[in-house]
Amino acid sequence: MKIPIKILLFFLTTLIIFFSFGFNHIGKFITADEHLWIYDRIPKYWKAIQEQAWEKTYVHEKPGITLSIISGTGLLKYPNPSDYLKKNKASEVGTTQPLENMLAAFRIPILIFNALFSLYLFWIIRKITKNYWIAIWSIIFTLLSPIILGTSQIVNADSILWSFSIATLLSFIAYLENNEKKFLILTSLFLGLSMLTKFTATILIPFLFVVLLIFYLEKIHENKENDLAKKIFRFSWEYFLVVAGSMAVFTILLPASFFRLKRYLYDGTIGYSTMPFVLLPITILVILLIIEYVWVKNKFSLIFLQKIGPFWEKYSKIIYLTLLLIFLITILNYIFGKDFLNLEKIPFDARQGGIFKKENIFKKIILEARPTVFSLTPPVILFCLLLWAKSLFLNFKEKFLILSLSLFVIVYNAALLQQNLLNIIRYNVIIYPIFSILAAIGIYYAIPENNKAKYFRPATTILLIILSLISLRSIKPFYFNYTNFMLPKKYLVTDSWGYGGYEAAQYLNPLPDVENKSAWSDYYGFCDFFRGKCTSDYSVLQNEIPPSFDYFVFTRRGEIIYNQKMSKKSYVKKHKNMPQIKTYYEKTSPKWEMKIGERPENYIKIFAK
Repeated sequence: MKIPIKILLFFLTTLIIFFSFGFNHIGKFITADEHLWIYDRIPKYWKAIQEQAWEKTYVHEKPGITLSIISGTGLLKYPNPSDYLKKNKASEVGTTQPLENMLAAFRIPILIFNALFSLYLFWIIRKITKNYWIAIWSIIFTLLSPIILGTSQIVNADSILWSFSIATLLSFIAYLENNEKKFLILTSLFLGLSMLTKFTATILIPFLFVVLLIFYLEKIHENKENDLAKKIFRFSWEYFLVVAGSMAVFTILLPASFFRLKRYLYDGTIGYSTMPFVLLPITILVILLIIEYVWVKNKFSLIFLQKIGPFWEKYSKIIYLTLLLIFLITILNYIFGKDFLNLEKIPFDARQGGIFKKENIFKKIILEARPTVFSLTPPVILFCLLLWAKSLFLNFKEKFLILSLSLFVIVYNAALLQQNLLNIIRYNVIIYPIFSILAAIGIYYAIPENNKAKYFRPATTILLIILSLISLRSIKPFYFNYTNFMLPKKYLVTDSWGYGGYEAAQYLNPLPDVENKSAWSDYYGFCDFFRGKCTSDYSVLQNEIPPSFDYFVFTRRGEIIYNQKMSKKSYVKKHKNMPQIKTYYEKTSPKWEMKIGERPENYIKIFAK
């Protein structure tokens, strides 16, 4: 594949921007759960490998194996992160640089991996669409998405889940479209790697079968009966091969599976959550399709497809209409500064899920969409809406791809609804590349096909890069907190999640005699960077009234946790002095304050005793 020079230049420019923003601030924050991976799970996995203690390679229920492999390259420089931290605490050595260097060592491999993996995504998108422009626009939207860039800086399974998941879907679609065996192998590989990253990726197993059904319905009129019957037979048993191959990949990289087949292999793949109930009818149907081919060359299946084909052609457009309405209703509910549907009584934070369960299905759907809609960049939203609207009336040659990706967005959010799980941005990272690809297709068909198109497309690409730069600059360096302008500043769809703690510490660290000062913080992100004594332990607040700390560092997430604790009578009874810090949350004049993204509720505040 010879890539046109201008496409190559745009790709390299995108990578440069990605790395330029990505390396910025990469060691200057700590998010929740990162300490568990860096100091415990990643070293545990590699220690088990080195000692050939295969049964100990299961380090967490996510299971986070691919994260341990990729981020684990940081162990080459810092083989004992816990010991290193103890010896190089800011309070011990008087500087945060050693900690920043270590954090960067575990994060940079993820950043580099996602950047390099975009080469595959570019290649496979171009293979499916036969279009360099759609491929390069997809990569620009993906890599320069503040959310994708932000998550690529974090040691968390979601940081690489999106890469493997979208690669799985695209590889399978490419196989169906091109009928090349290499794509079947790649689908198995990426499906296995997806499940090794996070068990929620098991949703891809049944969805690949759904994609298969869509392919049959879309291609029924393009194939002779004998040809389609052969495809149904071959794709049916090859579907089993994909699943079996993915489980082989899973087992090889998670050797503990050999020792506990039920708990690790089965429960982590086809047995995860409700998968047995979903996969059982699919398995039966696939077996029946194979038997039917041997018996009557899929005669009955072909008749069924021919009968249902016209209905599919007409009613499949409901997929586009559904997404179009959900996006528009969500935007219109907020963009005028009002909350017409009264959704803000249900905080976006997943810890408030109990309130979510009581709402009607309509509000639940909008609430699930809320974090996604307002964390996509405006061009992505605009061209996705345009594509869905045009798809209601027109059929594009990429229709199979558009249908499959659009339906996955609906199915994924329906799965969250089924579990009564209130969506947050981190849970939804898996679908961000999908919107990027759909938006890229939308742009392509927004530019008229004429002689001027050869000028419009490069100009459009430059404009997209500029707009992406504006989005990244608007939230730099807190990329994962990006929220677009359509959501009024008084509302949130995410909180700091550890961001801002470094800046708070840097404010206090230059103060006189800071080494002998003490601070209490209500959340992650501050204590590791503070040169004085620091804790986030709630129990220490009982010892004195008022607590004997020089500084208090508060965040929105910490306030939620505090209120949850104080709402439990048993906790209040056991920790009688806990309410003493409540007055600090009510104060309006902090010693120092940061509002991330200029959103008042996304705060980090410092109060002095």
